[in-house]
Amino acid sequence: MFHFSLEEVLEYRLTLQDERQREYTAAQSRLNDAEQFREALRHARVDAAMDLSLCAEHGIPPHEYLLRQRHLDGLALQIRDQDERVVQLRRIAEIRRQHLVEALREVETLEALKKEELKAYEYDERRQEMKEMNDFAVFQFSRREREKNAVEEKVTQS
Repeated sequence: MFHFSLEEVLEYRLTLQDERQREYTAAQSRLNDAEQFREALRHARVDAAMDLSLCAEHGIPPHEYLLRQRHLDGLALQIRDQDERVVQLRRIAEIRRQHLVEALREVETLEALKKEELKAYEYDERRQEMKEMNDFAVFQFSRREREKNAVEEKVTQS
């Protein structure tokens, strides 16, 4: 029965590949969430800017205008911070992707090696089977020859 010599290593690498896949998926999910939040902040800033513009046209008290301007400035700061967060999460996601690709390559290499070992095992099995069949055929032939010689000997003795 075939047993891959590096089966335990392959099992470990498959487990590691699954772990790397989960890490990459989680990193990608965090990145997507951060990008969506950044977009929500940008929309909120556009809305706040339009609101401030409308309020300025209709004449609002200065303290109200200043409050809305600070809110708009705060949104701009949040967007900048979120941009940095997105860049950082994108780097992390890329590192996780590279780790996943590396794990996939290691598993592919081991699976190719397993396939080669299986081919060699099957070749040896076929060779052994053919040898046994040849030995059996030689045995059968030898037995028949002995029997034939024994019969001929009896005939010549009679």
